[in-house]
Amino acid sequence: MDFLANALDLLEKNAVDELKEAIIGADHDTLNIAFMELFAAMMNKYDDMASEQQCTQPLLAAIMHLNKNAHVKPKEMYIALMDVYEAVRAPSAVQLVLEMLLELLGEMNNNCMDEIRDHVLPSLLQERIMKQLVDEDIARVDVVHICGLFIRLFRSSGCKKADLLESLISEVVSCLPQTSAGFGALIDSSFTSYVDLGQNPASSTLLIASSQHSARPCIPVVYSADYRFERCLPALIRSLSVRFSNSHNISLVLEVLQGFIPAISELSLSRHRMPLFMEFFCALLRTCGNVGLGDIMTKCLKAFVSSLQRFEPIAQLLILRRLIRLIKIDHLKVSLESQVMGWLIDLYRYRMQKYPIFKAELGFLWAELTELRYTELHESVHFYTALLVLAQFQALHRINKELLREVDLRVLGPLQQQLADWTTLTTTDSGNDERVQSLPFLQFTMLQTRNYVNQFLSKERVSLESQVMGWLIDLYRYRMQKYPIFKAELGFLWAELTELRYTELHESVHFYTALLVLAQFQALHRINKELLREVDLRVLGPLQQQLADWTTLTTTDSGNDERVQSLPFLQFTMLQTRNYVNQFLSKER
Repeated sequence: MDFLANALDLLEKNAVDELKEAIIGADHDTLNIAFMELFAAMMNKYDDMASEQQCTQPLLAAIMHLNKNAHVKPKEMYIALMDVYEAVRAPSAVQLVLEMLLELLGEMNNNCMDEIRDHVLPSLLQERIMKQLVDEDIARVDVVHICGLFIRLFRSSGCKKADLLESLISEVVSCLPQTSAGFGALIDSSFTSYVDLGQNPASSTLLIASSQHSARPCIPVVYSADYRFERCLPALIRSLSVRFSNSHNISLVLEVLQGFIPAISELSLSRHRMPLFMEFFCALLRTCGNVGLGDIMTKCLKAFVSSLQRFEPIAQLLILRRLIRLIKIDHLKVSLESQVMGWLIDLYRYRMQKYPIFKAELGFLWAELTELRYTELHESVHFYTALLVLAQFQALHRINKELLREVDLRVLGPLQQQLADWTTLTTTDSGNDERVQSLPFLQFTMLQTRNYVNQFLSKERVSLESQVMGWLIDLYRYRMQKYPIFKAELGFLWAELTELRYTELHESVHFYTALLVLAQFQALHRINKELLREVDLRVLGPLQQQLADWTTLTTTDSGNDERVQSLPFLQFTMLQTRNYVNQFLSKER
């Protein structure tokens, strides 16, 4: 049996010690002839064993003996390494190939060096390192190690492509935990490489943060804090916008901001510098909506507010309005959009108490918000709550009555109808817990808002009693889905509600809606048929007659807008309710 066939057979049988002895005993010519095929087979075996976390030391020793004794030419060794590089997948196997390549660099010709600079390094970054970064099964120390090998190969090959180095530092190294073994050495080699290329280390958030408390910071502290802020902007924006952003690189951004933001006086930056910072605020706001950051997200929100507060009031106003506008027209994509919009509205409202310009420009904000709608109730609670609280604030502080009259007509009215539609939807889809939980809160907030607005607009103040009763009924109905005792005791609730009546239609819509929805729920969930028969007789029948009476009244007094608006909704809800009840009671549908 010839040497190659015997060696491959030993490798297949995992007889690594015997394979090593065979390699040591073979002459140079034999090893040279068999090298390409045997080296590839041994490296593939090493890759498989490393992937399965088996002991690879004996096989590694055999590979080293093969390389040492074969005496292959540098060109052939380079070709063998490139073939293996394309095939191996395990981090330790990739690292082994790179270490062999580094040892070979001094003997390689210009063509090979060009290939390393133009093809190997970009491929290593995009196809290997980037993928290892997002693979949670790969230890972070392995990613740190391969980043270090990349920088060594970058420098040893004489590569001058600064964008490759910047991508590695900003998109990979910044996203690694700084506690990883070898991270300090990686920072030092990165800093040296930047300087050797003539690059400014201030273009990297990682290098700014790591040098911030050293004797030689990237941006000397002799400069003013606001100038340092400007110098850091490109690096900060890039870090906030990387594809694989995580808590590690965002923490670096926050660390850099903490280094100079407190030193900038509040309200000191003028509106003329605002264009320089808009991209930063957009990037930071995108990060604020990233729920995957956990506690870091809260720190991002605080950093956003702290940075915003450094600008004069008119600039703060323009920044907030611009961000709301960009989100509205989809030029700024953020996760949790409605929550972020609600938060921006709250920031605006808070500043109305401090800076008169925010009150004076309130009409422009309402103009942006008037046509904004969200279709999912539970996802938009923050936005609609912020909207209602803003209207409450305007009413309580008696700001611009004519504007609020328009808001009442164009915002609060349509929103109240939307809440009514959602009430109907939660009845037919009552298994959706998030909707059911959110709706009573929004209904109650709407009632408060309409009350404050009506007071300011000199309308008759609406009594909250019937609205509160409706809200309590909704709370009871929600708990019927979770706790059997609420179903068992339903008769006692109906006993309390049977004789309750309100004479003013527009004041009692919420109460009667809650009553009808409760009856719908009981029918749809087939709860206590005999009780529902009594409810049909003693509650639904009289209420239907009351609606008929109100219909007559609104015909003779059609100028009462609130009655006219409320009646069709209640009539439709009654029709639905009688339909569901009749089905359950086996009456004609």
